[in-house]
Amino acid sequence: MIPQADLPPGARPDFLLPDNSYQLLYPVTYQVGEERHLLERLQLRRMTGAEKIMAEGPESHTERTINIIASMTSQMKIVLAKIDWVDLDRLDECLGFFTMHGPATGVTS
Repeated sequence: MIPQADLPPGARPDFLLPDNSYQLLYPVTYQVGEERHLLERLQLRRMTGAEKIMAEGPESHTERTINIIASMTSQMKIVLAKIDWVDLDRLDECLGFFTMHGPATGVTS
């Protein structure tokens, strides 16, 4: 197994599941009104031009990463901002997989 940090650009990380989902190492609890929610998994998809524009924007790398994940998953940015730093770094690696040119596979929306 290749250590994740040594993967070639665009390689699929081991922690990106076959259905293009990512299981958080540190689940996030959040509340909407009186209802509490637990975010344990994010379903990712191929990126669109909208996410490419975000990736090229003037924000910090972390802000861009959260904006792209919010667009891909329909999760609220305020919830994604609570994701553990390690999970966020791993999700950023997953995004690298989706930027490679080639046929779309798996979940697309």
